[in-house]
Amino acid sequence: MANRTSSVINSLHCLANTVRGLSQSNLRLLYRTCAFPVLSYTLVIWFQEDKRQKGLLKVMDMTQNKALRLICGAFRTTQSHVLHTLSHIPPVIHLLRQLSESTAARFTKLPLLSPVIQRLPAVWRGGEYPTTPTPYSTPFSLVNTNPARHTIIKHLLNMTSHKIERLNPFHPDNVLHHTTESSLFPICPSSPPRVAQMRPSP
Repeated sequence: MANRTSSVINSLHCLANTVRGLSQSNLRLLYRTCAFPVLSYTLVIWFQEDKRQKGLLKVMDMTQNKALRLICGAFRTTQSHVLHTLSHIPPVIHLLRQLSESTAARFTKLPLLSPVIQRLPAVWRGGEYPTTPTPYSTPFSLVNTNPARHTIIKHLLNMTSHKIERLNPFHPDNVLHHTTESSLFPICPSSPPRVAQMRPSP
């Protein structure tokens, strides 16, 4: 991922230089939309903030600093915290943590029959049995008799809670700018409908 991101960053050098080319705001936009998605590809599957990934995060920081030097037009010896301040781009670990929290927040928008919800604890299904046996629990019991295993789903569960109000994004009431005929033309039975009267022309 870091090598592919470096290739994308190298291609940005063709669009900007010290004399003429894209502005800093456009370079920052290209990095956030084209380069960083390559760097954070499938982070939900592998990212866990622990000591085992310290070396991987260091490589990702070095790749991002290469892009920040291009955006800010800074020298190679510029310190990283200065680059983050000038470009308004936080370190990689904060960006990955933000994306993980956004993924955990989407648990409340998944239907109850989703395979992800079926692997969550019973409190996420209102105490109901899972419809299909999960690989880390017995088929017809709410008590997990297998040894506990630290999975990425458990890591994401620590960022959210089952007490948050569930939201069905496919419900018609949750559609943006949802209007009905009654909301546009309210009918009041106590008063007769008004009839538009045309004024005589002078």
